Amino acid sequence: MLALSSMAVNAVPSWQTRPPPVRRSPPPRSRSASPKPEAAPSPAPVQELKQVTVTVSGELSIQTFHTPTDPNADPYQLPPPVDNSYRLVDKSEDGSKFDTAMELEDRSGLITGDKLTTGLTLELPKSIADVVNSELGGSSGNGTRRRLSEQEHSLRRMVREYHNTERSLKEFVELQNLIRDVHETHAEQERRRLQVNLKDLIGAVGAAGGTQSFVNLTPKAKKTTRTGAGGAKDLMIIGGKPLNITSVTFVFTSSCLKPAQYINTAWVNNNWDNAKAAAPTTPTLQRYYDVCSYNKLRFESPINKVYGPIDFPCQGSWPTKGKYDITKSCSDPELYGAWDAAKDYLKKNDPATFSILEGIRRKIFILPFRPVCTFGGRANVGCPGGGDCLTWMTYAAENRFIDMSTIFHELAHNIGLSHSARNVCDGKGTCEVQDYGDKTCFMGSGYPTDPTKQILCATAPQGYKAGWVGPMADPFNGADGAPATGEFKYSDVPVGQNLPVLLPAMGMTDKNFLRVIVDQKGLAPVNGRKRERAFFISYRSILPSTHPNFQYDSGLSSDFNRRVFVHEFNETADNNPTDDSNPPLIRNVLDAIPAATGKPNSIGDGWGALPSKWEYSGADGRLVLRVLSKGQTNATITLCLAKVTKEDGDSCYDTLDNDCDGLADEDDPDCTGVEKPADVNAKPPPPSPIFKARSPPPSPSPPSPLPPKAGKPTKGRRQA
Repeated sequence: MLALSSMAVNAVPSWQTRPPPVRRSPPPRSRSASPKPEAAPSPAPVQELKQVTVTVSGELSIQTFHTPTDPNADPYQLPPPVDNSYRLVDKSEDGSKFDTAMELEDRSGLITGDKLTTGLTLELPKSIADVVNSELGGSSGNGTRRRLSEQEHSLRRMVREYHNTERSLKEFVELQNLIRDVHETHAEQERRRLQVNLKDLIGAVGAAGGTQSFVNLTPKAKKTTRTGAGGAKDLMIIGGKPLNITSVTFVFTSSCLKPAQYINTAWVNNNWDNAKAAAPTTPTLQRYYDVCSYNKLRFESPINKVYGPIDFPCQGSWPTKGKYDITKSCSDPELYGAWDAAKDYLKKNDPATFSILEGIRRKIFILPFRPVCTFGGRANVGCPGGGDCLTWMTYAAENRFIDMSTIFHELAHNIGLSHSARNVCDGKGTCEVQDYGDKTCFMGSGYPTDPTKQILCATAPQGYKAGWVGPMADPFNGADGAPATGEFKYSDVPVGQNLPVLLPAMGMTDKNFLRVIVDQKGLAPVNGRKRERAFFISYRSILPSTHPNFQYDSGLSSDFNRRVFVHEFNETADNNPTDDSNPPLIRNVLDAIPAATGKPNSIGDGWGALPSKWEYSGADGRLVLRVLSKGQTNATITLCLAKVTKEDGDSCYDTLDNDCDGLADEDDPDCTGVEKPADVNAKPPPPSPIFKARSPPPSPSPPSPLPPKAGKPTKGRRQA
């Protein structure tokens, strides 16, 4: 037992006496080593976003604001600057329309209807950025993490999915709406937390610049590309063919106005419709169209209905732009809220008209919300093909009045007319364009002297663009070598001939101006649209009350009555809206020199003494216009083309006024002392006679001998 035990204790484990395993040589290494397996890519770091950029396509819609001149101010005050709203609109397959304002960086040459692709960038408010960046450790603003709501989760997911991608305008507007809704939720939560009044919060946000649904939802548009043309093509007169306007007008009031004062539907109908006007000559909206368009653009009451009154509470919310407060702001939420309210009203009260609303071109809103709404009118400049053609008119509730000239102005924007401008220069040569600077036109800052009885119509270039008026026919009465129509190149005017033109007052006939095409150097087509530099020469006068069209320009001010006007406009009557960076400009006001005084008449507004002459200098010569005389219905002018600046030599004896100074040949002081040159075309004089010395006359023959005396015979001679 002891031996066994000793053996058990002293036995050596077999693994200690076992020889080590034979180490195998490693397999030979391949000459082309296998690449190492790639490491799994690290997840891309989540980018912190403070803005979101989405590429969107749509149709451009331009809206312009019209701020009327204070009637109690200086009549020659500087017109206010124009404020435009640039918008992207689109229509989905089911007919739904989507719209957003945008800050358009490069807008030169763009007009309503242009197809655009652009990058829209929205700055995210801090509360929204905190939601979007919450996975990066964002907090609720008080240092603690909070759980995101389902709405916030949707917003965060949408922002990150949409950023730097191409989306439809519908998707972009849905993103805007979600940002707005989340932001409004945050504002409501903050209000409850601080237990402050919502109005105070709105005021605080508004003071900080939040004017659109409490947050600025207007994106910046960068890297914009024009991809085509669009827009409505039924708004301007082509070839004199008349058109009928279709519209619906919505009259608003508000229960928060104390007392409730507003323009009612009866007032609108009486001022829209000739048949309901206070007098046969009252300047209704229909009469403005009849008179100024020469009955080419018609505003008939059966297809231009008026609805209302529509109550519009001071605060509320509508689907298109969300919450609004008309006591604090007059921007997209308020204006498009009125449009939503109008559709809701029409659907309930006139479903038949609501069913055809898409085909009614113009929608007009009459709002009693000035001075919160600082503009008198806001309207589309041309109507987009994929969006609505909208016009908002505002007034102060206590006034309950809108003059027809202002409404006519806004609705003329709808057909594509821009403002009537003026280029004003100081004594140092610095010039600027005043957008409303032409006081002779309702599209500028011109108003009838008495808006309740009188009408002021358009300038020649505006009427030409709209298709309401056209150039004269045969202005030179068939003169040899002269243009046969009132639209011609300046170089086609005969040289040195002061050809008379009887220029009619614009109210006398719809063929009432000259369009003189001048040099085109430096003027190129823009976005495929032709431009053509031209001057328009017209005569404006208040017609006698016995004339059938006596209301045309009956509201001209005394300063501009019976004057000849020169305008420059570099667009054609191409049935496209005017490029607002290229408006018609008033260049000169001309007048005949009164014979009684021999001195020019003077007017205000910076024009001073009115000249009787205007010149244009071009590569083919110098065109000179002179006003000789004027009357109530027409003015007599002359046009002359000069190739020289001074008459001399042969030109003093060619019967022409070569320098177009109004004096020809010996009547021109330039020709004083200039000898008449030899007439190279005359027949040469007969040759001088050649005088030769005469030969002396032949000597006389000797006299015959005297006969012999009687009684003595002559020797050798026979006697007879």
